[in-house]
Amino acid sequence: EYREVVRLRPQEPSAHFDLASALQAKGDSAGAANEYEEAIRLRQDYSEAHYNLAEILEGQGQKDRARQEYEAYLQLAPSASNADQVRAKLRKLGAGVRN
Repeated sequence: EYREVVRLRPQEPSAHFDLASALQAKGDSAGAANEYEEAIRLRQDYSEAHYNLAEILEGQGQKDRARQEYEAYLQLAPSASNADQVRAKLRKLGAGVRN
């Protein structure tokens, strides 16, 4: 159980990321967002957590926060395989997208 791992290793960003992923898969977007935020708090350069949090925020209609997380993701992973898709999402959200 991912919650047990978080309980045993609360300072481990990947524990929070794994729990967030499990919560997201179960449809608990709010719980997942909280865990992704905690993973990012513990490791600010956790690009995957920024991306997954952005996806949740965008789905909730929180465009400004989603934009911030997508931008953070691109700063951390500018050559990611999905970078062009993320830039397209930013354009859709109305951000001034940089290369």
